Amino acid sequence: AFAIKQTNPISAYFESETFTKLLQKGIHTLIPAGYIFYKKNLFEINPDEKESLAFIVTILEAKSIPHSILFKWDFSDTSRKSIYKSAAELLANLHFNNIFWGDASLSNILIKFIKSKDDQGKSHTELKAFLSDAETIQILKRISEEYIDKDLICFYDSMKSIREEYPPKVIDKAKSELNEDIKFFKQEYRKHYLLLNKISEFSSFLNSPLI
Repeated sequence: AFAIKQTNPISAYFESETFTKLLQKGIHTLIPAGYIFYKKNLFEINPDEKESLAFIVTILEAKSIPHSILFKWDFSDTSRKSIYKSAAELLANLHFNNIFWGDASLSNILIKFIKSKDDQGKSHTELKAFLSDAETIQILKRISEEYIDKDLICFYDSMKSIREEYPPKVIDKAKSELNEDIKFFKQEYRKHYLLLNKISEFSSFLNSPLI
């Protein structure tokens, strides 16, 4: 099955190419299947208008949940924090790979359960966030602290906005927990970013000529 999004020709090409580059870097994102260009009145002589449309086609992520549905459910604190943890790890992965999101938001992710195996070969299920909109992505040689801060602030703003989509019976409680949730997100982001740095340093050590 496929998902289709209407956009313009330039954005369709750029986003499809960006999805491919993100996947090559190990980022959880959508799998592009191609894009379609459509020009209205293409075969008419001297038409009044020649409107160009484009559609980007991606593989439909089975068993994934968009934020528009996700945050209308009444979650426990543990479940809500699991979602924020997966989003924090996604953002840390982007920044570690020198990628500026530009529109870091809960509205631009999908949440999905993924089965994986640990070092002992035991299967377990993890909650992962998938980047679902790559129109504003910039892949840089080195991401600046300014860009990192912009992404983080943008994501915190989305956490505030999403409170309005909570069920009425829990919306007051959710608003009161906002600062705690942002603090938790920051902690998980820093923890995962440091982990990625340690893995990179260890890998460089193993590959050094002295080993």
